[in-house]
Amino acid sequence: MRGRSAALAIAGVLLLAGMVALRCSLASSDEEAATPPPRTAASGAPTASTPLPSAPSAPSAPAAPAATAPTPSGPAPTAAPNAPELPAIAQAFVPTEKHPPIANNRLLRDQIAAVRPQVEACAKDAGSAANGTAVLTYMVTPDKKKQQVNIEQTGVEYDGTTITDQPLLDCLKDTAKDMKFTYVPDADGVFAFRRVKLENGKLVENAYMTFHYMR
Repeated sequence: MRGRSAALAIAGVLLLAGMVALRCSLASSDEEAATPPPRTAASGAPTASTPLPSAPSAPSAPAAPAATAPTPSGPAPTAAPNAPELPAIAQAFVPTEKHPPIANNRLLRDQIAAVRPQVEACAKDAGSAANGTAVLTYMVTPDKKKQQVNIEQTGVEYDGTTITDQPLLDCLKDTAKDMKFTYVPDADGVFAFRRVKLENGKLVENAYMTFHYMR
């Protein structure tokens, strides 16, 4: 009996010790499950000793360039040299004041008739071969400084002239230099035309044609 009781007591002690050990083992397992072990660098997660990387900051937008005035292409504009002012431009469209001619139709006819002897002398010098028509021109211009009238630019209008003897034409046109006109202040010069006809060295026409104003 005593032996059996002792065995039972030992068995009870052992059972109790096993239960205590099992309880301690279960408590240790729960505590490990509740606290996850720290991850290592091999797992790709940061460890306790590795600082967490900060969130990447958004890239800053580039600063807008300062606005600059556009550079004009081509040569720089320059002011027109000696540009007339507005009054001068307006004045250019005002008609020039018209003055009476220094020689009118009557005076021109009179002086053409006055040089008839000189014209006949030219025809006589040319002889009987002097035939044809000559349209002659000349300018009658007032000289304000000398207060006189000049005969200038004596010439031949070849449109309508049939005489081909140039020395005869030169003699005929220069007869206008013997014309005489009276100076008149505030008068415009004129450009006059006359016609001379010759037949066999004889003067058959010595006529006034027309004139134009000279400005």
